[in-house]
Amino acid sequence: MNKMAIDELGSLYGLSVPEVCALDDAMRVLQAAAAANRAFFIIKFDGERATKRFTVIFNAPDLQRGIVRMDGDEMGECIDYALMELINLKRSGEIQ
Repeated sequence: MNKMAIDELGSLYGLSVPEVCALDDAMRVLQAAAAANRAFFIIKFDGERATKRFTVIFNAPDLQRGIVRMDGDEMGECIDYALMELINLKRSGEIQ
């Protein structure tokens, strides 16, 4: 998981993240982003697919560009993608 992205999104929502970065830390900052934007955040594993079995989705009612979504082979890469997209959206003022 991208600790820098977790730290940055956490700081944008006023959260501090411990030195050791884990899935719990990523979930905490993603929950803060979802709560601030009345959004939903989903991590899904699809056992029927042969590849790209993980899906991460973030959707907020006021998100003009549509949903943030990635299908991938690793959960971490999908979460990292969502973190980076949310950082960009927050910086540009497109989300709270």
